[in-house]
Amino acid sequence: SIATNAFKGHSSCRYQSDLFIPNYVLEIGTEAFATLGNTTPSATFLADFTLTIGKNITLIDNKAFSSNRCFDEILFVDPNATAPGLTIGSSTTGGASDGVFNQCAFANFQLPKRTIKLGAGAVSGCSALTELSLPEGLTYIGNAAFSGTSSYKMNLRKLRIPSTVTEIGNDVMLLWMYPAPEEYKIYIPATDMSDFTDRVKVGANAWRYNSSSGGVQYNTPSSPAMSFSFFTPGGAGDPGI
Repeated sequence: SIATNAFKGHSSCRYQSDLFIPNYVLEIGTEAFATLGNTTPSATFLADFTLTIGKNITLIDNKAFSSNRCFDEILFVDPNATAPGLTIGSSTTGGASDGVFNQCAFANFQLPKRTIKLGAGAVSGCSALTELSLPEGLTYIGNAAFSGTSSYKMNLRKLRIPSTVTEIGNDVMLLWMYPAPEEYKIYIPATDMSDFTDRVKVGANAWRYNSSSGGVQYNTPSSPAMSFSFFTPGGAGDPGI
């Protein structure tokens, strides 16, 4: 395992190269690689290194890579494997600040198929991320998993929810408009929202946004900030992001 706070807190990227976490590592502790690189969201310097995580990892704990600006790409070894199960963030009651990848700089990110849980704030405040497909097999999405703030706005234009999800937390997709409200789309594995909420426990204000000019909040289904597309997994309308 990689211990809690193992490499936390360096103002510049210590790893002036790509980083590979070996296959024998099973767990990455809380804030193990947190606050590396320039943490200013508008900074001109963002490292272009790749983080590769080994195939046997089972837990990446809260804030493990929070505010880590050294990597613009995160890869998982053998991403199509379905075992062992992977938990990304153990927190079930926290918020965006508990996120494993909170305020990270990566634009290329695909969860491995063996991911079973996304904890609170998992990829919150990741402004460069525009699309994300959550793998079939994922059962839990925590509070504020894809939320943004006024400083770290979310630009996640497309999000696919898997059919295996049984619970979604509060404020999962709290967006600060960045830049156009009609361009956000959430793909839901159901015939309509009632069908989805009959099968899935959905938290308060799961889908909403704050306007960057005025902070007005809008809630589904009346929100102009996002649209919903319903699909059958593997069938018509499945975006397969």
